[in-house]
Amino acid sequence: MNNWDFLELVVEHLFPFIFSFLCAIVSYWLLLKRYYVSLIDPLFISMVASSIGFSVVLFMYIERAIELSYLLSYLCTQLAFLFAFITIGRGKFVLVRTVHFKDEDIFNKILLFVSSLCYIIFQLLLYWTRGIPLFMESRLELFTDSAGGGFIARVLDVSGIVVLYLLFYFFCIKKTKGLFRTYLFIVLFFVFISYVLTGSKSAFLSIPFVAFVFVLSTPELISKRNNRSILRKYDRKILLFSISIVVLLFVIRNGGSFIEGFVSFLSRMLGYGDVYWYAYPNGCIESLNDNSPFKALFLDFLGVTRIYEWKDLPHVLGIDLYLMHHDTDVLQGPNSRHNIFGYVYFGFYGSILFSFCLGLIVGVVRKALFSSSNFSIIIRIAIAYLYINVASFETDIQLSLQKVDSMLLVYPILIIFSVVCLYFVRLKMKNIEFYASK
Repeated sequence: MNNWDFLELVVEHLFPFIFSFLCAIVSYWLLLKRYYVSLIDPLFISMVASSIGFSVVLFMYIERAIELSYLLSYLCTQLAFLFAFITIGRGKFVLVRTVHFKDEDIFNKILLFVSSLCYIIFQLLLYWTRGIPLFMESRLELFTDSAGGGFIARVLDVSGIVVLYLLFYFFCIKKTKGLFRTYLFIVLFFVFISYVLTGSKSAFLSIPFVAFVFVLSTPELISKRNNRSILRKYDRKILLFSISIVVLLFVIRNGGSFIEGFVSFLSRMLGYGDVYWYAYPNGCIESLNDNSPFKALFLDFLGVTRIYEWKDLPHVLGIDLYLMHHDTDVLQGPNSRHNIFGYVYFGFYGSILFSFCLGLIVGVVRKALFSSSNFSIIIRIAIAYLYINVASFETDIQLSLQKVDSMLLVYPILIIFSVVCLYFVRLKMKNIEFYASK
């Protein structure tokens, strides 16, 4: 079943779909309301996407478009994921000491300079070598290794999150003035414009996501007042602003027509469940290549480290599914949901264990985020980046692991460059003190 087939099915049976959607929303709310923190929690957005996916699967079963076995597979894997998350994700880790280091304030400024310069330079390099992403038919082309596009995209992804976190830190906590504050506004303006030119709807969600992890991991906010009350005071405004920009991007891509842009936005929301109408009807999932689950799961790591050549690695699962239903050369496809990925590579029962393990990982990282306020800012940023991307394990396991690989590759480089700069700053400060003492 392709996109048009499913949309036709929804239009012809609109009330059953509305019923399925309401059942999904109510079920998720009753199950997870105790763990709700904020509208801008990355996991909350992931669960909204998941509920849309559930409504798609339930609707297709009601309309007899899929077999009972696929509905059971979905329910078992989804419940396993949520049970594991709920079991381990509550509370905090107990930390007995605060972890900081000498000259941390100076280092934080250096880290911002290094990260922002990397972001600006590589963003301009991307425009020069690959063009403006907003006008590309598929932005997945940015992650191809030709012309270094893959590495550029990794640097931008990691440095962008680091820059946003540090911008929140210096604007909200340090409240700096003078030339440095002017530089902060310049960087903020460039980041905003680059998000527009990127054309990625998920890019603007980085702003509320980073705001969420920043508030929950910043000791100054935790000590002064309840950080959750801060989130709930501003999260609606932040999320509304981000969604408005996303809708605007849809309008731009549809030639300036608001109606067409808004319809495209709604279609994209419905598309959170697209992998299920590609995979389940007519048993298409059974014809997917289930060889090498290890290679498929760690596809990006094995490719970027050159343990295997890219040509020897399996395709991204969503792309294979898309090409089964659409005759095109465009590099795109649905997200590789854990339910589909696990069923293809580990079978009915193995997929349940696979989803359970993913839920445990998400729960552990979430608990680490809630416990990270005692750490230095470089550790808090690392945990924040992990949480933002691990929260997407539910919606796209392969892309999430790709983002984790990017952090392991790029973030240490930013830290090393910053440490080297800090060394020279300290050396210069010692020389100034030496000459001043004479």
